[in-house]
Amino acid sequence: MPNFGAKSDQPVQQQINALQKQIKDLNKTVSQLSRLNGQVGSQGKAIGSLQMQSQLSNRSGNYAPAYDQFATSQGALPPGLMNFSGPFGIGPNGCINLTGFTWTNNSPAGGDIAWSAGVLTYQGVQYVIPANNTSSLFVYWALASPNVFTGAGLPLPAAAMTGDAFIVAQNFAGVYAMAVDIISAAGNRFTFTPFGLFLINSNGDPSMSIGTTAGGNGTINAWDGAGTAGANTRCTLQGNTGNFVSNGTTITVP
Repeated sequence: MPNFGAKSDQPVQQQINALQKQIKDLNKTVSQLSRLNGQVGSQGKAIGSLQMQSQLSNRSGNYAPAYDQFATSQGALPPGLMNFSGPFGIGPNGCINLTGFTWTNNSPAGGDIAWSAGVLTYQGVQYVIPANNTSSLFVYWALASPNVFTGAGLPLPAAAMTGDAFIVAQNFAGVYAMAVDIISAAGNRFTFTPFGLFLINSNGDPSMSIGTTAGGNGTINAWDGAGTAGANTRCTLQGNTGNFVSNGTTITVP
């Protein structure tokens, strides 16, 4: 006798399998939305699964540019990770991000750099920085004095050498250059700008630099542990002459 039941039941079983898969996927989506609805944003308010992060920031009254939400399995990324509109630093306790600043060369005098007011974001908190200027080699920001930029040369002062302090710009003979600062837990830092790379030890002294002169010539310097004592404590390779200077003695490279 023909087995009509087996043949007729096959499409039904396929539909049942497909429906079970849809139910499983729907349960997974509901679970993800439940976790997302329970997330708390950096402004201390719940983030709904369909909210835009920029709307939350604007309602809080804090400065925040407009951008779309970037969702992950754990919710939306915080504003500081969505907006890379300026120089930034990476430290053991977090990252910085700058927005709204305007920089000016040779202002207010030759050899100085100046900046307008702007906003620096660190660990989800936004700090308003007033306009100012400096003639120093570097401009840095420190969490200990969060509403000001400070100028400093080498060696860097102790206030600039914590895990919550970042170099944000270099003054290259009156020309500003944005900086990226990477800091280790021990306090050593790697700072790079369009004009040079700087390895700075935990004492604030330079260990090594690779840069360019005002004339566009490349220079490599390697210092001892107290790298600011003078020419006798460093070795220099001069790209414009081909000379190698070691402990104050010039060696001409043929």
